Amino acid sequence: MFLDGDLDGGEDLLVSNGHLHDVNNRDVGNLSRSRPGQNLQNTKDKFLQFPKLESAKFVFRNQRDLTFEDTSATWDFNSTRIAPGLISVDYDADGDLDVLLNALEGPPLIYRNDSPAPRVAVRLMGQAPNTQAGPVLVGGGERPTTLEVRWPDGRISRVGVPTSGLEVGVNGSTATRQ
Repeated sequence: MFLDGDLDGGEDLLVSNGHLHDVNNRDVGNLSRSRPGQNLQNTKDKFLQFPKLESAKFVFRNQRDLTFEDTSATWDFNSTRIAPGLISVDYDADGDLDVLLNALEGPPLIYRNDSPAPRVAVRLMGQAPNTQAGPVLVGGGERPTTLEVRWPDGRISRVGVPTSGLEVGVNGSTATRQ
């Protein structure tokens, strides 16, 4: 997943991985070859001999010069729990995206983004009857002074960005400065 974790304007890369069974393990694979007449239970038992593939997660910080730096340990994003999928959401409503991984055999892994960088969170709200359809967009880096929203119907809304945690709404949009 690409996401601007440190809110510096560059999309960082988060990688989640791991498998319940390392079916490419050749030691077990050579023992587990199917044989004619083998019943389903024997096949299942042999499959369960494959070890788990617990691999560390990775985050690569965008250096904004077409290179990335491995910051997995620094950002504490290096769990070896098996977690094949991830999503981003601002679950604590502080204007930056947090990450949730669906870990197997246990509770999800939740990474709260505590970046101190200034940011702008924008919640777009359409006109009735479609008022709940707008996403929340988060941006960091350079401090913008104006926000421009181009709506699907061709309308354009321009809003001055507040310098503190105030909200401003114009033409169906809300901008919050964090």
